[in-house]
Amino acid sequence: MVEISNPAFEASIGFLRLKLPLKHLESYGVKCQRFDGAVIDGETDEQPFSDNLKGAYRFKNHTTVCCGFLDKEWVDIIARTDVSSDKQFVIAVEERLKNTAPPYHAFNAGCDMSLLSKLLKKDIYFHRELQQFERQKKEYLRRDLGIPNFGDPFGGQGFLAAKEWSNYLKTRDLNCVKRIMAHNFACVSTEYCILMKKGFRAIDLNSCKMFFEGKNDLICSNQ
Repeated sequence: MVEISNPAFEASIGFLRLKLPLKHLESYGVKCQRFDGAVIDGETDEQPFSDNLKGAYRFKNHTTVCCGFLDKEWVDIIARTDVSSDKQFVIAVEERLKNTAPPYHAFNAGCDMSLLSKLLKKDIYFHRELQQFERQKKEYLRRDLGIPNFGDPFGGQGFLAAKEWSNYLKTRDLNCVKRIMAHNFACVSTEYCILMKKGFRAIDLNSCKMFFEGKNDLICSNQ
C-alpha cells in the first residue's frame, strides 16, 4: 500500500514525485509482465466537463494536477504543488514523456490525450484504449476481473481526487496531494492489470487529428 508517509515521495520545487519499480506491484499479488509502451493516466482539477462539445474540446476547462506513467520498469507519479506557476511540473512531465516509449495506453484515451496535450501545449497521440466500450466504468471492471484496489484512498472515484485538489488549494496540506498521487498510482496499476487481462482497442490514428479539432470522438477497433 502506498502510504502518504512513504519515503519514496520526493519533493521538488513545484511538484512531488513518487517512483517505484514495477515489481512493487507484486506486493499486491500481481504477476508483473513486460509489455510494449506505457500506461498513462492523468488527474484533473474540479472543473465541469463541456458535454455540449466534441473531441478534445470537452476537456478545455480542465487542468492536469497529477500524471502517472507505468512502463516495463517503473511506476512514476508526478503531481503539481505550486499553484502560482506550473513551469517545473510541466517540465517534469514533458521530460518523463520524452523518455517514455510508445505505444501509449489509457483507459479513456480521449480524456488523457486531451489533458496531456493541453498541459504540454502540443498534440500527444495515444495509440491504445483499455476500456472495451465507451463510458465503461473502470471500477466495475476492476472488481469483475478481481484486480486489487492498490490502496486507493478514494475507492476508484476520480471525482474525489479532483475534490482533494480543491482541498489542497484551501489548506496547502501536502497530504492532499499525496492522496491524489496514491489514487493515480492505483489508476495506472489497475489499467496495467486490465491491459494484461483484457488487452486493448487500437486507436485509428487518422481519427486523432479530427478529435483534436473537436469534430469527432476517437475511433477504436478491438484487438
